[in-house]
Amino acid sequence: MKRKILLTLLIISFTLTSSALASSTFSIGVGSFTPKDDVMSSFDTGYTVTASYVTAASDLFAYGVDLAFNQTEATGKIGVFEDKVTLSTLGLEALIYIQPKDAKVQPFVGAGIGLYVNNLNAKLNNVEYFDDSGSGFGFVGKAGLRLFLDNKFYIGGYGKYYSNDQDFENYDKSKTTHNLGGTCFVFEIGLKL
Repeated sequence: MKRKILLTLLIISFTLTSSALASSTFSIGVGSFTPKDDVMSSFDTGYTVTASYVTAASDLFAYGVDLAFNQTEATGKIGVFEDKVTLSTLGLEALIYIQPKDAKVQPFVGAGIGLYVNNLNAKLNNVEYFDDSGSGFGFVGKAGLRLFLDNKFYIGGYGKYYSNDQDFENYDKSKTTHNLGGTCFVFEIGLKL
């Protein structure tokens, strides 16, 4: 895990210290999050909030960093009691993109890696009975379209799938890995820096 963290941090630091002459964009976005793992099939579609920084490396390639927060929940009944489980995830993702540099309509596709901090919280009739946090690592795939309204501002949208594998310790001390990632559909607004 330490190697994965180091690799992600190196990619992010390279992105943030890139040349000031490069063409960069910054955006914020909101959208939906649908969890992937079968163990999470009872979870509702939740929400995601993102911030993205992308720098053009050439006329066709770019690299960037995303910070994303996702939350979803599952509710059910245990007898007469209401059971509610909430999954919250904060992710830091480093991606490489294929995209035309100065196009007014800019399609893009990207792939990368991510580090995630996950929190599972469970309440029975609003009384907390479980709260556990952990970290995950995964791969990210992203594709979308940006429409530049002028030389500075744009709107866009994208779909993203990411894996977020976290190990959980069972009652017998064995470990089980679950993918807490899923699919996001995001609307973003941004500007060219």
